[in-house]
Order: sequence, then structure tokens, then C-alpha cells
Amino acid sequence: MASDVNLVVIEGRVVNEPEVKVTLGNTSLTTFRIANHRWIPGGEGREGREEVNFLAVSCWGNVADRVAQRVSKGCKVVVKGRWQVRQWQDAESGQQREGHELVADDVAVTHEPRGAER
Repeated sequence: MASDVNLVVIEGRVVNEPEVKVTLGNTSLTTFRIANHRWIPGGEGREGREEVNFLAVSCWGNVADRVAQRVSKGCKVVVKGRWQVRQWQDAESGQQREGHELVADDVAVTHEPRGAER
């Protein structure tokens, strides 16, 4: 059976310092969150408004290593990857949980925050 297309390309600002972990298999994992802003124009004399979505991003392997070296809070990035939904049972409450994240295949820094030294 062929896979359906699951391709996401999104731009946003990094809202936290990327967190780096290494798995037991010695694979790098870097996670961070981005804020994606969208302007919604008003109509018929109404003012427009801004909508902000916060998205979790995870990177594995070489992409994770590059992100850990080049990305910091405040950077504007373009992330290309796939959307993933994970489900698990909370150990404390026993409730079913669900998490959404963008699993990145590539992350490009398009603008560094002011005063950034790399």
C-alpha cells in the first residue's frame, strides 16, 4: 500500500532554547517550539486580528545536531518535515493523551535574533 503525502513547510520564530537529548542508541534528538503568526484581515469596518499558533518540532540525527549548533530562541526558521500525532497513556492519571508535533527533515535559519553570535 502506498503512503499518502504528509509534507509540512512552515515558518516561525523559535520561542525556547532547543533541548538536546541523546537516545540509548546514541541518536541525537533536538526539540523546540515555534510561533507561527497569521494576520486575519477584518471586513466591513472591523479591525483585523493576529492569530498565533505554537508548534512543537522534533529533529533526529544529523538534523538534530545542526539545529543544536545553529538555532536559538528568537531565530526565524523554515521547517520542512511531516506532521505526527502520538498517543500514550499517562502513567500518573491513567488517562489517554495525545501530542502533535512536526518531525523535521530540514530546518533553515532565515533570520538570527539581534545580538546573536554564532
